[in-house]
Amino acid sequence: MPQTHRGPDLQDVVRLDDPAFFLADPGPVYQRMHEEAPVLWLPRVNAFAVSRHADVQDVSRRANVFSTADGIMLNDAKFGRNTAVDFFPPDSELIVTTDPPRHHELRRVIQPAFAPAVIAGLEPRIRAFAREIVSAIEPGREIDFLESVAVPLPIRVVAMVLGLDDVDIATIRQWTDEMVKMGAPVGGSAELDAVRPGLVPLRDYVYEALAERRTRPTGTPDLLSVLVDASLDQEAISDLNVLAMAMAVLVAGNETTRNLMSCTAWALARHPAELEQVCQEPSLIAGAVHESLRWMSPVIAHSRRATAGTVLHDVEIGAGQYVHLLYAAANHDASVFPDPHTFDVRRSTRNRSMAFGAGTHMCPGSSLARLETQILLEELLERFSGWEVAGEPVRNPSVLHNGFLALPLRFH
Repeated sequence: MPQTHRGPDLQDVVRLDDPAFFLADPGPVYQRMHEEAPVLWLPRVNAFAVSRHADVQDVSRRANVFSTADGIMLNDAKFGRNTAVDFFPPDSELIVTTDPPRHHELRRVIQPAFAPAVIAGLEPRIRAFAREIVSAIEPGREIDFLESVAVPLPIRVVAMVLGLDDVDIATIRQWTDEMVKMGAPVGGSAELDAVRPGLVPLRDYVYEALAERRTRPTGTPDLLSVLVDASLDQEAISDLNVLAMAMAVLVAGNETTRNLMSCTAWALARHPAELEQVCQEPSLIAGAVHESLRWMSPVIAHSRRATAGTVLHDVEIGAGQYVHLLYAAANHDASVFPDPHTFDVRRSTRNRSMAFGAGTHMCPGSSLARLETQILLEELLERFSGWEVAGEPVRNPSVLHNGFLALPLRFH
């Protein structure tokens, strides 16, 4: 059993499997972790908590030692296995839980749909979606920003990326909420097993769309078309792998962006002086999005499992042990981000955020998520002079994502 001679009391304070830990202000605890135990063994979750920016980056880049094959969720460390495979088609390959070199091969398959030129070409349609949604907001009237804006916009965009038409936003949202339960704190694997039947319609939906695309190709660079035409192992990519990739993009591509949009709107409302700066200088919009990613960290953490004994920040990690990479803590590391708990849209180190991970598994859709949120802010500031929190927000009780279940705002 690993020895923890640094700040053992932190083991009682750092409760990574308890949403209340993240719903409170964890900033002071992150600071203690940075100073006292940057690599902290936590028996309750069977994993080391890694909190410093440099260490999170180091682990992320050492894919040959820190593997994703045995899962990236806290539940995987808890149960000692990759629980994600239960949520996807059997015998399919999940890009997020595949190590190099296979990971690079799978990533190559989807990369054409996320190429910079393709993403830039989506801007007019994303703006049209955003403008339509923003135009429905009535000045002075309280709205739930989550339901009115942050849910529908990313779903419409990710459907466009996939090449899906006439999507039902409520249904996609339901499937998304079910899928992310694999990262929720649970008492036993039976709770995870109960989620799986609800995802069968999602598989059927994607499979029917795939079958339609095979019989009626569009010749466009949407993801389904790219996957239909792609090859893997010198032959056409299997339907099982197409299903797994499309399901992952459909869910992750809208859920993370939903959180980014709502966190950004809330952060600016909480900091009216920063919002006023952005209103006065639209060139700061990109900085506001980057700072929201850093300050709120829509994705809190992911895990890795050591394939061999190694040392991280003078702490010995045994083969087979999990490390939990706290992106949120890394984004509040004072050695990288001076005065880290302050929300500053002019922050010069904004591009060093770990919000989308780092290394091999850095999110391939990060530029799309930022573009969507930036366009949304541009459209909001074109129509409104500002906004404020109009009621009590309801945070999402999660150990995986920072976000909201309800976000009442009033626009001026």
